[in-house]
Amino acid sequence: MKARLHSIPPTRRGGCGDSDTGFTRMSRCDFWITGSLKEGAYKAGYDCGLCVCGRMPDYPEEHRYTAQQEADFLQEKTDSADEIELLAELDGKVVGCAGINCIGRKEKIRHRAEFGISLDKAYWGLGIGRALTEACIGCAKKAGYIQLELEVVAENKSALALYESVGFVEYGINPKGFRSRFTGWQEVVLMRLDMERLKNGI
Repeated sequence: MKARLHSIPPTRRGGCGDSDTGFTRMSRCDFWITGSLKEGAYKAGYDCGLCVCGRMPDYPEEHRYTAQQEADFLQEKTDSADEIELLAELDGKVVGCAGINCIGRKEKIRHRAEFGISLDKAYWGLGIGRALTEACIGCAKKAGYIQLELEVVAENKSALALYESVGFVEYGINPKGFRSRFTGWQEVVLMRLDMERLKNGI
């Protein structure tokens, strides 16, 4: 079984085919990652591990983008020097996506980026979520961010465990962060990753 993780749309700089650059055969799954930060492609192989799903703050019918607006948005991310969208593909099927987005361009907050991830629940436990997360952290490092932030529903213990394992720490809780159609209020945990401490191995 092979899973490919690549930028959306696939970057022309690095490609996302069956190149052997940076590709390592793993015991359970393969992950091919190509991110398209403007400075160049980001490529790596990742082993499997405990997997996750992150947050998904909207419902399918709430998506308002036209096909052209979606294409423009994704092209903007592809061309960006400090933002990225990654897609996970398994046997020709899109099973997940993740990305990093600058929180703001003004001097006081431009050191911060937001991380978001979504993974089809049928593909939890294969390491795809970990691969997406680690790829995004690598891209955030390359882009020069100092702090990477995320929000996750408190009941999602698998996601919390993954985020903690790669260095995210909790800094707050929103008791009414989400209002689910099915379960009512959902507590949301706010987490941050200190990229400088990560870089220095602290």
